[in-house]
Amino acid sequence: MIPEDDEIIADDTHSSGSIDSIVVPPDEIIVLGYGYMMMAVDPWADIYFDDSLIVQTPYDRPFSLPSGEITLEFRHPDFPPVLEVFTIPDGDTLRERVSLMDKIGVIESINAHPWAIVYLNNQYLGQTPIATAQILPLGSYEIMFTHSSLPTKTIILELREGMPPQRITVNLMEE
Repeated sequence: MIPEDDEIIADDTHSSGSIDSIVVPPDEIIVLGYGYMMMAVDPWADIYFDDSLIVQTPYDRPFSLPSGEITLEFRHPDFPPVLEVFTIPDGDTLRERVSLMDKIGVIESINAHPWAIVYLNNQYLGQTPIATAQILPLGSYEIMFTHSSLPTKTIILELREGMPPQRITVNLMEE
């Protein structure tokens, strides 16, 4: 079979030596273009595309990515992973800034009177006072306070973008 000028033939040679040919019409051929991105990340991050590290910020040069809608993952050891969707222009440069601080919530401290064992979403966190900051993805969290001789108390905390660090204190002696 002889292809037209604007058709492509793909050959696949099998171990037996036989060859399959496929004719692809021009309207089914997809050509992937590339664009560029300049990225500033606060504080810094390893940026992944398709599970491959593409750059670590700060990085002061444009880097190449397939054009169109893509998802990048930002990783930093002190933050939960952040996924962001971008549209990369074909043959042009997209300039973006991402603040990891805007993508997380912080529980600065957790305390209880007289004291309590604390669970965050049913995961043991420790005994109060807990002064180690909890850096969490934005969302809703259940904080449960248990004491050997007092009723368990549970609160729901909604961490939203732009919230200041939260200090949680409960009095288990109050109903």
